[in-house]
Amino acid sequence: MSTSHDATIVIIDDEPITLSIISRALKGLAKLKVLNHPLKATELLLSEPPELLLLDVNMPHKTGYQLLKELRTHETLRELPVIFLTARTDERDEEQGLSLGAVDYVTKPINPSTLRMRVETQLSLQLALKRESSARQRADELLRVILPPRVADELQETGRVTPRRHPQAVVMFCDVVGFTQFCSEHSSEEVVARLDALFKAYEQVALNYGVEKIKTIGDCMMAVVGLEGEAPHERSPLMRATLATLEMCARTSEVVPEWRARAGLYQGPLVSGLVGEVRYQFDIWGDTVNVASRLCGVSAPGTVAMTAEHWEALQSELMSLRELSVCCAATSLGERSLKGLGLIEVMEVAP
Repeated sequence: MSTSHDATIVIIDDEPITLSIISRALKGLAKLKVLNHPLKATELLLSEPPELLLLDVNMPHKTGYQLLKELRTHETLRELPVIFLTARTDERDEEQGLSLGAVDYVTKPINPSTLRMRVETQLSLQLALKRESSARQRADELLRVILPPRVADELQETGRVTPRRHPQAVVMFCDVVGFTQFCSEHSSEEVVARLDALFKAYEQVALNYGVEKIKTIGDCMMAVVGLEGEAPHERSPLMRATLATLEMCARTSEVVPEWRARAGLYQGPLVSGLVGEVRYQFDIWGDTVNVASRLCGVSAPGTVAMTAEHWEALQSELMSLRELSVCCAATSLGERSLKGLGLIEVMEVAP
């Protein structure tokens, strides 16, 4: 039994009898539009591209072959499936039609039941292709949500991602203070809802400063600035990381009044790559990541911890920001022992 399709079929043929036979044969299968000459066909097809075109070969003013060549010059009609209708039975005619990109070739006189079956086959095929295309598009969009754009592009093009070493990337951690106690005192639904709202706010901040979110670890967000292939930005990676973490700390109590956050960042070399196959995870590794995490642990709520060296490197850029009324100040926490660096002076930066 034939199935009614949510599709449009355009039929172009200069023979009234043939048009009548085809229309009756395809009745109820899809929405039908009929033209008895090819002169305005391109205009019609461009205004409302159908799912399938049935095209007569021998017509006055313009043959079906000529019309199809014309249609293929338009981007929206390059993939339009076409079935040729013709009284020509020479194999060379069929070869010519198929070489122009037709999906089928039906000879006259038309057998209504055969035509209906062949048209229905094409409609079902086009529906399947459309579903596959939509699924592929959704997969591509999802890939770009979970992976940086450069990484997603490379994975799609080559099937793998080449590990890379980055000499001067900035790793940042932003952590909620007292989160464990909050979890023990509130329902799981409330905990997750508040975390969801907070991380959405963090993601927006990251987007504003060109920061690449790597992952969330419990109540902590880990991110990086300055990886290869990121979009150009007027501010340095170190400055963007500083401003982003300060804003994340400020936004925390706005989103969840009971919470406060602290942050830490460090600039240095690291390695990035993709791990896993069932569930892809883009990640970064190296002492730079470890030091940034430890710096986050020594900062007070509402502040960002960084080394005195990095604070000094920000001074010239901070001068231009002060002109824009964007200010932050730092207090020395003295020398701290940081694994991988030894004793090093740590600064606590606040708005």
